Order: sequence, then structure tokens, then C-alpha cells
Amino acid sequence: MNQLFVPRNPLETKALDVATLGHEGQYRKGSVKLPYIVHPKEVAVLLAESGANSKAVIAGLLHDILEDVDPAVYNEADMRKDFGDYITELVKTVSKPSKETGDWRHRNEIYLGQIALTPHIEALEVCAADKLSNITVTMDDYVEYGESLWTRFNAGKDQQKWWYGAVSDVLQTRIPDNFIVIALAKRVELFSKL
Repeated sequence: MNQLFVPRNPLETKALDVATLGHEGQYRKGSVKLPYIVHPKEVAVLLAESGANSKAVIAGLLHDILEDVDPAVYNEADMRKDFGDYITELVKTVSKPSKETGDWRHRNEIYLGQIALTPHIEALEVCAADKLSNITVTMDDYVEYGESLWTRFNAGKDQQKWWYGAVSDVLQTRIPDNFIVIALAKRVELFSKL
């Protein structure tokens, strides 16, 4: 996947800066110790290339901030101040609840409800780009590492298959003609055969 993201306006530049600083020192789950910022950039590139608007691209860059960044570093109030309520709501829609909310399956079911009910197309686009980026990395790593790959995750192979299939089903129901959703559905079909 192309990882070169070129901001198109000052707010996208600011979002890239926030994401880069927020994810500093974090790395992707994967075979290579890649800086985590590679993932939000991939999401932003997918969104920009698919014709999504700037709000979606900004939310794509910020989509893991509320979930994965220490609130002392950057939090919801900071995001509202910097990017406004609408973009913050998009990010909240594509953020899983905290671990205190329940186990892995329960938190993912809450997330599915959030994306199933959101009135915001941009949130659905961000969700699709995020999952396409994630499943691509997972499948690439599976080719190299086989079944040992699943030990990196909080849920095993069958749960991962359920998760990606469930997200893809919701997205196909909500925005079936979206380029990223179509690509994700094809990838999920291949993933289900692992």
C-alpha cells in the first residue's frame, strides 16, 4: 500500500502532526517494527485516493488517537479544540470502547453497533480504510509467519475472521458502492479461507 500522504490543507497538516506526535514511540503489530504512524497515513491515503472529503481524511489520520494515545498527551477535549465537534464525533464513532467496558468480543460488538447506526458516511469510510489497512498487513504477515501470527492478537484466528466479516457486512449494508468497502469485502473473502 502507498504510504505517502501529502496533506491538502492546513487542517490535514495539523492532523498529521497530531497523529505523528501522539503515536510517537508506538509500533504496529506485525513482522517488522514499523512506526505506528504508517497505519494512519495508509488510512488517509486510501481515503484521499477514493475521493473521500477532507473531514474523512482528517478523521482517518486521527482515528486511533482516542483509543491508543495517553490522554495526558492528547485527549478528546484537545481534539474538539483543534478539529471541532464533527471530526471528534467521527473519531469517537470509529474508536472501540475502553477495556474496562468488557472483553474483546463485547467491545467489538459495541463498535459494530456504533458503525451500524452512525449517520456519518465519513465514519463508515474511515472504518473501511482502517480495516482494509489492518487486514492487508495481517494477511501479508500470515504468508510469512503462518499460524504463529495469531499469538500477537487479543483474539485468535476464528475471532479475527468473525470480526472482519462482521465489519465488512455492516459496511456493505451501509455503503455498498464505496470503493474501499468493495476492496475490503474481497480481502475478507480471502482472509476467511486462511
